[in-house]
Amino acid sequence: MVKLKLYILFITVFFLCSRSYAQKQNENPLVGVWQLIGVDGKINDHTTLPSGKIPGTISYKIFSSSGEFWNIRQWEQKEWAEVWAKGTYTITSESTYTEKLEHFTDDTMGDEGEDSLLTYTLSPDQNMLFIQWKLPKSRVEGREAWKRIDKTTSP
Repeated sequence: MVKLKLYILFITVFFLCSRSYAQKQNENPLVGVWQLIGVDGKINDHTTLPSGKIPGTISYKIFSSSGEFWNIRQWEQKEWAEVWAKGTYTITSESTYTEKLEHFTDDTMGDEGEDSLLTYTLSPDQNMLFIQWKLPKSRVEGREAWKRIDKTTSP
């Protein structure tokens, strides 16, 4: 378990510190490391994921100050983790941003290079992030709740 925590810490530090500085943190409230605390999803108006945490996993979302993101899934019963989605993101308004997928392990996510528009809300202290999304070209939609666990930015 210690190896796994060190691995997650290494990945987080590597991704956040190896990118060039693009925006100051106060200009980009998404920058940092977030842990998934709740999710629900629907396909064709039918619930597919129960509200709450995805069973057996701990999921992280990392937003860098250079406009890149990574979704990392850690399996609770195994000593490994995977980057299951990565790409770039652009904030388009105070409540929306786009993600452009460059890599993902779940083929229901869409096509590589495709833009997905997501709606987000931050808590007043900016330590909770609520995301609502709908995948392009499908009837899959969902909501996620994330808790900030690190505000580290690229140097």
